Amino acid sequence: MLNYFHFLDKNRQDTIINRWRVRAAQVLTILALIASLAGHKLIGANASSISRDAQAVPARSTTYYLADRVLKKTDFAVLANWGVNTAIVDFDVNGSASAWRAAFESARAANVNIVIWPSDWNNPRPNCGWEAPYPVSANGDIAKVKRLLDTASQYSNFIGIVNAHESFWTCDMSFDEMAGLKDKLKAYALSKGRAIKVWNYIDNLYDKSMLPDNQIERIMDVAVTWQHCAGNVEGTCNTSSKSSALNMILSDRKRIDASKAQVELVFLMQTFTTRGYSTKFTLDELQKYSCQFLDTSALDGFAFYTWDAGWWPDLHSWKELQPAIPYIYNNCVNSPSASAPRVTSIVRAGPNPTSAASVKFTVTFSKPVKDVDAADFQLTTGSGLAAAAVSGVGGSGGVYTVTVKTGAGSGLLRLDVPPGATIADLQDNPLAGLPFTGGQPYTIVATAAFTSIPTQDGYALEASETSGAGGRMNNASATLRLGDDAARRQYRSVLSFVTGANLPDNAVVAKVTLRVKWQGVNGGGDPVRIFQGILADIKKGVFKTAALELADFQAAPDKTLGPFNLSPSGGWYALNLTAAKAFVNKLDAPSGLTQIRLRFKLDDNNNKIANFLSLFSGNADANSRPQLIVQYYVP
Repeated sequence: MLNYFHFLDKNRQDTIINRWRVRAAQVLTILALIASLAGHKLIGANASSISRDAQAVPARSTTYYLADRVLKKTDFAVLANWGVNTAIVDFDVNGSASAWRAAFESARAANVNIVIWPSDWNNPRPNCGWEAPYPVSANGDIAKVKRLLDTASQYSNFIGIVNAHESFWTCDMSFDEMAGLKDKLKAYALSKGRAIKVWNYIDNLYDKSMLPDNQIERIMDVAVTWQHCAGNVEGTCNTSSKSSALNMILSDRKRIDASKAQVELVFLMQTFTTRGYSTKFTLDELQKYSCQFLDTSALDGFAFYTWDAGWWPDLHSWKELQPAIPYIYNNCVNSPSASAPRVTSIVRAGPNPTSAASVKFTVTFSKPVKDVDAADFQLTTGSGLAAAAVSGVGGSGGVYTVTVKTGAGSGLLRLDVPPGATIADLQDNPLAGLPFTGGQPYTIVATAAFTSIPTQDGYALEASETSGAGGRMNNASATLRLGDDAARRQYRSVLSFVTGANLPDNAVVAKVTLRVKWQGVNGGGDPVRIFQGILADIKKGVFKTAALELADFQAAPDKTLGPFNLSPSGGWYALNLTAAKAFVNKLDAPSGLTQIRLRFKLDDNNNKIANFLSLFSGNADANSRPQLIVQYYVP
C-alpha cells in the first residue's frame, strides 16, 4: 500500500507526486480460522481502548471507524455525519503551526479524532519518500516531529501518530528503531499532556519468522493491516477462499491474542484505483465485504483507504460508493443487527466437478448457532439439473455440513441461505445478512463415453526418417503403434470418435479423458520413457477426411497436449485432455467427429531397431477399444 496524501499549508496542497512504487508481492498462506465471534458497538469519539482476554476472541467493539486520508477540512463534518469518528491526516513537519491548528480545530468541531501521519516533503528518509520523516537511526530519532507534537498535544482529539510504513518492504526499519520511535513519541506527547498511541502500518502480522511474538507490542500500539482484494489484486475478498482478506484478519487476530500483546487491530478497506489496482468495488460489494470483515469481531478499527488522495480516483470522487459509509456504520458497526450471527462462507466439501449422487457443503457461521435444519437452506441450480434437494444437516457450534442429493441431469448446484431461515445464535439473535448467495457451487456433470470407430482409426508410418509425411498406413489392425521401425521411421496413430451426435449443442465440457489400453511392446524397454512421453494432437472434426489416410500423419491439429509421461493402470493409459475441451465436437454437422492423433515426443531413437508401443485399436474386442470420456453439464 502506498500513501500519497498530505495535509499541508495552502501553497503545498496541490503538490503532485508522480512516482509510484510497486510494493513487493506477498504470499499469504492462511489457515481458515473460526473463532467465537460477536458483534460491534461503536465507542464514542474520545473513548479509550477496550480491554480483552488475550487468550480468546471476545466480543470486540469497533473503536475506530476511520477515513484514511482527509485532505480538506470541510470533509470532517461530512464524514462525521456518516459515522466516521477518526481520520488519518498527513502533516508535513515543515508546515506551519497555524495550518496544523486549523486541521485539529475543524476535526474537533466535528467530533473527529486525528491520527497523525508525519511527512517530510523537503528531506525525507532515504529510500522511503515523503511518508517517512524519521532519520535513519539505531533507536529512533523524533527530533523532526517535536514541533508538530508541541502543537498537536494541545488538542484532545489528537490520539495517535504513525511510526512506520511497510517496514519489511518499502521503508526498511529495524525492530529496535520502531520500538525506540514508539517509546519516544509516546513519552514526548505525554510530557506535553497527551497520552497517545503509536500506529504502525505493518501490512499484516506475517509469521513468527518475520515478526516474532515478543516484537509485536514492542513496535506498536495499533497494527494497521490491509489486503487490497478488489479485483483480486492481492488475494480475494471472497470469504470462502483461504486467501481471502477475512482469513488474513482472523490470522492476525490469532497472532496478537496468542502473543498476549496489548495491540489493537485496524483493517484498511481498499477504496481507490491506480495503475496496478485498476478494479474498484461495486456498492453492494463494498457493503457486503466490509460487513463480513467487521462481523469477525477481530477488529478494533475499520478504515476506508483512501478517502481523498487528491490526484487518483478514490472514495471522495466516487459518489455512487459513498452511501456505503453510513450503511456500514448503521448496519454493521452501530446497530442491534451487528451482534447477530451471519453466514461467513459456504464451501464445497468434496471433489469438483462431480457426477456423484450426493454432495456435501461446509457452512460456517460467524459465531455458534442453533436451530439449523434442512428448511434453512435452498438450492440454486442450472436449467439442466432437476430434482436436487437438501437431504441432511449435521454439525454444531459455528460449522455445519449440509448434504445435497444432486438429482437428475447436469449443471451448477449452489447452496444458499434464504431470508426465511430461522437460524439464531445462542442468545436468540436471528441470522443477519440474508440472503447469503456467495457460496462455492458444484459442477454436476453427466458422463458420455465414446469408443473409437474401427473403420476410421489406425496407424500411419512415416515415408522416410526425415520426411515428416505418411508413407504407409493400416486401418484394419487390432492394434495401434507409437514409436519407430528399424529404418527410424516414426509411427503415429489416429483415433476417431463420434461426439457430436451424443453431446448437447449447449453442453459445457468440464473434463476430457482419453483411455487407451496397452497391448505390448516391440524392441524392449518402456517406449513412453525412451521416446520422452506421448503427445496428443486434437482436431475438432477431421484431420483430412473421416477415414484414415496418409495425410493424417502430418495434418495440422487444433491443439497439442503433452508430453504425457505416464504408466498404465490396470492395463490402461489415461491422458487428461481437459485443456483441449474447446475442441471436443458437440455438433452433428459437418462430421460430428473429434479426432485424436497419438505420437511420441521423439520421432525416433536412432538405434536402427524397431521399438514401438502397441495399443488396442477400434478393431479390437469391445472391452479393449480406445475410449474418450467427456464430462459435461448443461447450463
